[in-house]
Amino acid sequence: DDFFLKLKIAQLLLSYKKYDELLQFLGEPVDFTAENPAIQKIIVEALLNTNQLDRANALIQHHRLSNDSEWILLLGKYSLLGGSYTNAISHFERALEKRKDDPNAYYMLALAYIAGD
Repeated sequence: DDFFLKLKIAQLLLSYKKYDELLQFLGEPVDFTAENPAIQKIIVEALLNTNQLDRANALIQHHRLSNDSEWILLLGKYSLLGGSYTNAISHFERALEKRKDDPNAYYMLALAYIAGD
């Protein structure tokens, strides 16, 4: 299936931190209306990691009320990168309520506390 292959290639590029190549692979302009949440998360992660906060915001707004721990982490990362440390802390703590053993959430929470000092 073409979608499954596209998703796997996107995940591989993300894991190797090839963010520009990932965004190019998914196409420019980035399809913010992609209906698959996995693709949406990959797009947001790549945009956040390339400090394209405005572009990430266009997609992340649709998931502000999500209960999905991965979206909550992305919301926290978006808040952290945007300098909204209190919001970031709130998102990371909420993510940890859902996934208590997530080392990434603890790491991001620590960064938010450090950045907020």
